[in-house]
Amino acid sequence: MRADDRHSASRTSALAALLAIIAATFLGWNLFSHAIEPPPMDGQLYGVTYAPYGKDQDAMAFGIAKERAALSDDAGAKAAVLQHGPRREQIERDMRTLAGRVRYVRTYSALDGIEEVPKIADQYGLKVVAGSWVYDHVGVTNDQRGRLEFYQRLTDREIAALIRIANANPNVERVLVGNETVLRGEISTKRLIEYIRQVKKNVKVPVSTAEPWHVWLDHPELVREVDYIAVHILPYWDEGAGKDGPMAYLKDKIGKLRESYPNKNIVVTEVGWPSHGASRIGHDQGGTGVKTASPAEQARQVRSAVAWLREQKIDHFVIEAFDQPWKSRDLEGMAGGYWGLWDADRQQKFDWTGPVTVFGAWWKLALWTLALALPVFGLFLWTMRNIRFAGQVAFGGVSALAGAGMVYAGYVAAGTYMVWYQVLGWLLLMAFLLASLAMVLAQALELADTIWRRRWVRAIPPARDVLASLPAIRRWPKVSLHLAICNEPPAMVKETLDSLAALDYPNLEVIVIDNNTRDPAVWRPVEEHCQQLGPHFRFFHFDVMKGFKAGALNHVLKETAPDAEIIGVIDSDYVVRKDWLKALVPQFDDPRIGYVQAPQDHRDWRDDRFKEMLQWEYAGFFDIGMCLRNEYDALIQHGTMTLVRRSLMEELDGWATWCITEDTEFGLRSMERGYSAAYSRERFGQGLTPDNFSGYKKQRFRWAYGAMQILKGHWRSLVSNGTKLTFWQKYHFATGWLPWFADALNVVFTLAGLVWAFGALVPIVPPLAPLGAALTWLASLVGAEGLVGNALSPMMAAKDWGTLPLPPESFVVPTLALFVFKLVYSFALYGARVNCSLRQSIGAAFAGLSLTYTVGRAVIYGLLTSKLPFIRTPKMDSRATLGRAVAMARDEALIAVALWLAAIGVWLGKGTIDPEARLWAVLLVVQSLPYVAALYVSLVNALEQMRQSRALVIPAPAQPVAAEATVPLAAGD
Repeated sequence: MRADDRHSASRTSALAALLAIIAATFLGWNLFSHAIEPPPMDGQLYGVTYAPYGKDQDAMAFGIAKERAALSDDAGAKAAVLQHGPRREQIERDMRTLAGRVRYVRTYSALDGIEEVPKIADQYGLKVVAGSWVYDHVGVTNDQRGRLEFYQRLTDREIAALIRIANANPNVERVLVGNETVLRGEISTKRLIEYIRQVKKNVKVPVSTAEPWHVWLDHPELVREVDYIAVHILPYWDEGAGKDGPMAYLKDKIGKLRESYPNKNIVVTEVGWPSHGASRIGHDQGGTGVKTASPAEQARQVRSAVAWLREQKIDHFVIEAFDQPWKSRDLEGMAGGYWGLWDADRQQKFDWTGPVTVFGAWWKLALWTLALALPVFGLFLWTMRNIRFAGQVAFGGVSALAGAGMVYAGYVAAGTYMVWYQVLGWLLLMAFLLASLAMVLAQALELADTIWRRRWVRAIPPARDVLASLPAIRRWPKVSLHLAICNEPPAMVKETLDSLAALDYPNLEVIVIDNNTRDPAVWRPVEEHCQQLGPHFRFFHFDVMKGFKAGALNHVLKETAPDAEIIGVIDSDYVVRKDWLKALVPQFDDPRIGYVQAPQDHRDWRDDRFKEMLQWEYAGFFDIGMCLRNEYDALIQHGTMTLVRRSLMEELDGWATWCITEDTEFGLRSMERGYSAAYSRERFGQGLTPDNFSGYKKQRFRWAYGAMQILKGHWRSLVSNGTKLTFWQKYHFATGWLPWFADALNVVFTLAGLVWAFGALVPIVPPLAPLGAALTWLASLVGAEGLVGNALSPMMAAKDWGTLPLPPESFVVPTLALFVFKLVYSFALYGARVNCSLRQSIGAAFAGLSLTYTVGRAVIYGLLTSKLPFIRTPKMDSRATLGRAVAMARDEALIAVALWLAAIGVWLGKGTIDPEARLWAVLLVVQSLPYVAALYVSLVNALEQMRQSRALVIPAPAQPVAAEATVPLAAGD
């Protein structure tokens, strides 16, 4: 295909992908929307409950501050009283809003300005059921501040005010003494009856008290004292409302009250449904059901309840007129603040008649999703023109899903009433979600660029093609191969040296340097073997060598033959192919090439499940990541199977001794100077895998720690134009280590998740009222007590130790989705690029997952510290027991157990009524998988070594020999 044709096809493909993503985005959001039409709520509503607090006020903080101001000279409390007390202008505005829409308003208190409600309501043609608050007489002790007397006096004032209100306002047609007082156990039934009798004696209107249905059924003595039964029926809260539905629950409770008290008038003084909050699980005769809180569900349940109560001619009050955000923080969890027919900004939340659209804002969210996704997707289409249509759609789909995740989290946040510290918490969660989605987009780009790339242009051809294309006569530059060893088994090193001696290359020297090996029995056999291999093999030994491997290699540079032009470095366990140098040295004919890298590979895994897992985990990096990075000339150099131009090594002053991954650091430095690198996917050498899980972890810890050293040492080069690094080199070096940062975040959030789960089950949040008072007192020293008191007033309501709320579902679901994406990403890349079976790719996934905690710790240590001793990866260590296996994964096993216990605790402790708690429990189990994988891999390692040990000690079966054929052996046979 001609270039023009390719460009035209590419543009057509990009446009088709763009249109497909736009259409899929609108279609996807639209799937969550549909219309319902519950019974109409036409005409005037009978009544609503009313609390005169605005969006910026907190009734609980007001009550606590009122107590503190009355009992002490607390400037902050006085400021909070002014901030959170009812305001006449607010009441007037609310009554104006309710006028013509409802007939009755129910209040809960008779003091602090609420006594003005009947007068103001009368101006707008509204009638009132007035209430008085009855304060806690049981849970309050008569301490040094006289709190018990304070609350008793306050209750007496409430009762007196209720009597005055009822007698002074003709529009007050009923009164209520207390609200759910018996339910909360705040006073005895006997004392409540005394208050009721006191009010009945002094007013001419019907008197009752408001309680849930079961309190009335349990206390017939209370029923006898009241003029009507004022009942609360709220199926959202009751675990007894399940699959049969809220309406069946409402009808059942009214039926039971009518059956028990046929001659008593029933008034439903609270019935309603929240528009926001956690879903709840209920159980009834029909089975288990889930109750959700949403604007559409509120419309369905409220309209259905009102229609039935009207049909039954039962007076009723919908809870409540206006949302009360303070309840979400202080009393009832998230749902508590969202029971209003109008929101806290006094906007009506749903239509009272006609159809109601479920998730009517879907198109706005679709537009916002595209606003976030299309710039990213458009940039991808513009820059990545070598990607086929399927890859374009795949990346566009991930971009849209990532945008949708951010938009939905923002949508939930925008619909949530929050104070400053809650805003801060959401911002932190949003930052975590944004960082996670950025990592997903980087991986989605790798996925599309790897699987659906049209052409690979920089790969070195296979060795057979290179050798076949070489001229009969050519100049072969001298290669000096460097082998640094430390306490390595002599037999293993000899095998490596023998393979180097067999190299088919005409101009070669090999230098071995043994450093920091104190036992001559370990290093002298290697020295003798070098002597046997001839003058091209030289050996050096140092009991002490600073700089570890980098220091040793730098010393060898000084001993390198003056005419050597290429330096090669291999590990002490590698057996190389004869054609290694002839296949790769020709790459240096290009003067821009600074180094040539071949993959790591291993030869000892075929009869060992543990080593097989490691082999294919390593292979994923060399067959996927390195191949793609090579296309952008952004290779990571490795300290084995690497060839480097000597002039470059001298230009860069050798290997960096400050970094424990000196090879990767050197590769980055060479690119900063403008040199290129070349990569062959072909395996030219094979080494040994770590023999045990501990060695595997130490090796990866060293790599991750070294990566952090490199980032700290070179971050300016990655964010500036002060070097010759290209954009794509910077990108791949920065994003190549993102999965390791994700592992660090995993460790942090695992520990945070454990604390959060514990805090959701056990009260660990301390009472903040003393802290708020202390901060306000400090502010009073500089005259800022009013400002600070207002800001901290929500803290004043926290009198008791509390539990943490569960994390929002809008963050838990994306987190689980990220885990699913990571699985799809991993297996898709392995299936496309790595020549292994599905079983082997699953084993590789377990091996990689098992290193999550190790890598996470290494990243954190690397960011917080500057030096770490060099950790060599031991080879040929086959000691194993099950106990040792558990010890090698001890930390991971303990964390896994803790996560499982936390998941069980959350499921049993909160999951019986809260489906979001079950979701959180599932997330805890998912978080445990890397730690379970570590224990599993370690146990596989131990079992394999034990199996192989048994195979070594089982004698071979004796061969049957005829008796007459037996002859004595000669001496020395």
